[in-house]
Amino acid sequence: MTDDYNGWGNSTVATKYIYEYIHNVLDLDGDEDLQNGTAKEKLDYMCRELSDLQSSLAQAYYGDTGQKIGAPEAITPTSNYEALVRTLKLAVTAPTDEKSKECLSMAEGFASKLSELEVERAKREAERGLDD
Repeated sequence: MTDDYNGWGNSTVATKYIYEYIHNVLDLDGDEDLQNGTAKEKLDYMCRELSDLQSSLAQAYYGDTGQKIGAPEAITPTSNYEALVRTLKLAVTAPTDEKSKECLSMAEGFASKLSELEVERAKREAERGLDD
């Protein structure tokens, strides 16, 4: 997946919903008994609610993208461009020179199917990806 949306890909999130959910958790849902409760009761409530929010976000992300949060990217690249970026990264990080050369050979094959501009862009993207 390209990073067109800061890592979220095709996933959408209702920002106002998330804001209000977190606000309600921090406000202890306006529950006076809970607001006057012990620190442990308040913390337990917040942890339960945030855990529920995390599960809800994971389900929404899966519904939006078909991928589980935290799962590695798909093994199979979806385009020659993506394959080129990946093989360039692998060539640099390969454990041996032999593996690096193998990756470069594959990269040349993918690059031959792209324009010179796309190849240069893929090189820059692979380079940036190594800095992360």
